[in-house]
Amino acid sequence: MKSLFAASVTLILLLASCSKDYLIQLPPNESKLVVECYLEDGRPMCALISESKALLDTSTIPPLIISAFVVITHGTEIDTLLPFAYVDVEQRRAYNFGNPKIVRVNYLDATNYRIDVVDKKGRRVSAVTHFIRPVQIESLTPTFNNNNEAFCYTKFKDDPAAVNYYRLVLNKNSVNDSISLEALISDNLANDNNEIIYGSGYDFKNGDSIHARLFHLTNDYYNYLNTRQTAIAALINPFAVSGEIVSNIKGGLGVFAALSYTQKSVAVRK
Repeated sequence: MKSLFAASVTLILLLASCSKDYLIQLPPNESKLVVECYLEDGRPMCALISESKALLDTSTIPPLIISAFVVITHGTEIDTLLPFAYVDVEQRRAYNFGNPKIVRVNYLDATNYRIDVVDKKGRRVSAVTHFIRPVQIESLTPTFNNNNEAFCYTKFKDDPAAVNYYRLVLNKNSVNDSISLEALISDNLANDNNEIIYGSGYDFKNGDSIHARLFHLTNDYYNYLNTRQTAIAALINPFAVSGEIVSNIKGGLGVFAALSYTQKSVAVRK
């Protein structure tokens, strides 16, 4: 027993003497411009302009760009976005550049919108996007189980002549709060009747209301949301493989997207 104890102590001392501190040299941080701008019919032009953070920066607020030249071009129209502070409560977003001009969408016009940003450091970024036709929600069907809990089937038509991507959001009892479902959907889910029927969880009860919003996504916006979702999951799960967020901002990061969507609501009644 004494020899075993002595051997254990010797092994611990040996391992302790072998420990060594290592200096890990992190790559230099190259801060990039980050643009988040969404165009929406009937709303003013707004953008959040910031810059990327260092690898070990744990702050939750991105470094905002206070001074920059920001323009959005559509055909012959050129609109400058000036610094200002605005919070969009409905979309849960904040912006620091804007123009009060209201976006009016003509879905027959395929002309791209383009954003250009230049900051005081001379960094330049740009991106293009366009509006695509929104897709109508055909029906919302709450269905109860034996425990008086209800899920919801959302049904809409898919165009088989094109490759389509969607984002479906269901809110409970309020248009702006209590998100019960947020799903990215491709047209691979379409059935033989070119219908997509998507079910939620059992999140509803008798007397609730369900508010659905169906976004018809461009390929760029779908890739951004899909890879962003994967990156967030990787941060939560230490065993997940992290991935790069696919951005349509040339020379920088973020997203420039035109939001096309329809809405529908239903009361949950047994």
